[in-house]
Amino acid sequence: MSGGLIALVLASITGLLAVFLWLGQTSQVNSVADVQRAEQRCQQARFDLRFDSTLSASNPQSQSDAERVQHDCAEAKRLRAAQRAAAASEAAQMKQLQQSLSNSLPPAASQPKEQK
Repeated sequence: MSGGLIALVLASITGLLAVFLWLGQTSQVNSVADVQRAEQRCQQARFDLRFDSTLSASNPQSQSDAERVQHDCAEAKRLRAAQRAAAASEAAQMKQLQQSLSNSLPPAASQPKEQK
């Protein structure tokens, strides 16, 4: 009876870990996609501004196009900075986890055995 209970507990822990990892990966993929979409909007706004300026010298819409370029490119820059900050935070957490794991192992277990 206790073997079944242990298996149930291990299965639930494994399931929770899988859900946690899946959510983390989904969040990371969505973040990368948001940055790519923002950069694409910035490039499209720049293209539209250049295209409009080549067709006509004084176009009243060119001011709104310039504002759109500034807005879209600023948004892309903000999202890229947020993505880099999240990656740095994740790397720091991973390094801390590796250090805590290496500190928790006994010295004999962390050293490879010498072969004779």
